[in-house]
Amino acid sequence: MKHRILPFIVISLFTLLISSCGGNKEITRDENSRTNNENLVKGGIVSEMMEQARQYYISALAKQDINSTSETVSNYESALRI
Repeated sequence: MKHRILPFIVISLFTLLISSCGGNKEITRDENSRTNNENLVKGGIVSEMMEQARQYYISALAKQDINSTSETVSNYESALRI
């Protein structure tokens, strides 16, 4: 009796193991889209920071033209810090 049940159990477990190891394409696509969205968000943040640094730099140039040394240095440092 045990000899008849044992092969059935082994085959069932083997079949379960093989079918559970398959990849789900839907999940893989979702992970790729999340990665793309993260890259887009990071790109947006970098663009905003670059624009802010540019504004500080332009302000520093304007302050330099009117000989405001302390404000010029402050704006240059802010631009570099970003």
